[in-house]
Amino acid sequence: MPLDHLLKRSGTLLMRASGPPDEYGDPTDTEVARAVPCDIQQLSAREANEDAAQVGSWRAFLPASAADLTGWDALTVDGVTYELAGAPWPVFNPRLGVVDHVEAALEVVA
Repeated sequence: MPLDHLLKRSGTLLMRASGPPDEYGDPTDTEVARAVPCDIQQLSAREANEDAAQVGSWRAFLPASAADLTGWDALTVDGVTYELAGAPWPVFNPRLGVVDHVEAALEVVA
């Protein structure tokens, strides 16, 4: 049984890609927002340096339809944008032979 029935929170995936060059020939980025059910859980929190920047590490649980995420994308939940920290993991169900759900490491800096 897929994990989808446990994903009770609403989030917005921010899918990022390279866009066309600007008028100076410099690369641009595009960002497409897509609503998605999700769940997030905090893993740790720490101060990053003497400036007292606070860094939180989180894990996201997303439906199989989010398998096209990359490590450049982000997830917004409750007005907070979490950056993906590396490539997401499509969790494969060997019994069914399909991707069951997607897990991703997230970071937020405050």
